Amino acid sequence: MKKAFTLAEVLVTLTILGIVMAITIPVLNHTRPEKDPIYYKKGIQTIQSAMHKIMDTEEVNNNIDDEGRALYLKGMSLCSYFIDYLNISGQSDCDSESTYASPNFITTDGIRFWGFEKEFSDADNEITVYLDRKFSKNELKSGKLARPRDENHLEPGLAIKIRYDGKVSIPDEDEYAYENSLVAEY
Repeated sequence: MKKAFTLAEVLVTLTILGIVMAITIPVLNHTRPEKDPIYYKKGIQTIQSAMHKIMDTEEVNNNIDDEGRALYLKGMSLCSYFIDYLNISGQSDCDSESTYASPNFITTDGIRFWGFEKEFSDADNEITVYLDRKFSKNELKSGKLARPRDENHLEPGLAIKIRYDGKVSIPDEDEYAYENSLVAEY
């Protein structure tokens, strides 16, 4: 006599497996971390690391004023410094005004950086730069990339303030509330 499962036993087993899957799959989908906070935190660390390296160079250390500000950085673009210290993929553009669509550079891990063509001046002891991840084709097609801050500012991205003494911070203005909330515990 051959031993085998009956059709009823197989159906009951499949039903139980289906119920277990129906319960666990939604839970597992919600446990995946969001991409933006991961990329934002990595981008902040990249900027901080590069700024430490820039501030440790001999040419910067020999030009510090009484308040600890790096005078060497005044009137100079950070873009070329960052390109020297980062592992970028493809070309870089430090000469023209940059945007998300036309960044200064993209790192090999897909983080886009723009706003680095700006220069420190006597009036401004900090500049604002931006970073964001490269979006997938599906995200680009959806048209939901931009997190509008107002009618005039529809670009995605996390704003980062870089002071010319090398300190890096996240602006606390209301217009950056969404992005700030993603890296609040940073």
